[in-house]
Amino acid sequence: MSRQDRDTARTLCRGQWPNYSSDAKDCDEYPFSTTREGAYKAQGNFFARALAKTDNQKAGSQLSVWYNEARILDGDAFYVKVT
Repeated sequence: MSRQDRDTARTLCRGQWPNYSSDAKDCDEYPFSTTREGAYKAQGNFFARALAKTDNQKAGSQLSVWYNEARILDGDAFYVKVT
């Protein structure tokens, strides 16, 4: 995970929702900041949105649990299927 990825996503969130952090929101991004394809490296091909802080943090925790349970290690490839 790169600080540059999160900073890139946060720049987009601040542009769209200038006061998102004071409204109990977090900036959520895709691809996930925990992957090598994060916002900074995506060359503009990423998505970010301000979401309720509790929802975003819960989703991040669930993602972390999944990485552990599926034994996803740093650098391992995986696919995200959106249904």
